[in-house]
Amino acid sequence: MMGVLPNRCVIRPLIAVTPHIRAIVAECEPAADAVRERRGEIADFLHASAVLRRANRRRQRLARERDALLQRLGRLAKTDHLTGLLNRLVFDSDYARALSEDR
Repeated sequence: MMGVLPNRCVIRPLIAVTPHIRAIVAECEPAADAVRERRGEIADFLHASAVLRRANRRRQRLARERDALLQRLGRLAKTDHLTGLLNRLVFDSDYARALSEDR
């Protein structure tokens, strides 16, 4: 009798959500019916994993946007905004590097 409760309350639900857990690991969307069929702690787990997956996607998107903006900022810092030519900062840096390599 002791083996029935853990089997019914823990093992079977975990086996049932195994495809969902694999989808999380693969970073793809699991079947929606896997979430709807579950209740209690397993449903809470599935809901939390979906929230975390969405948050992770948003974080990745924001990181890509941040990287693109930093690259753009780097280009803007090195060029003249009217002509698009390299500015004095780059000239001075290249000049100092050329002098140090020459010695």
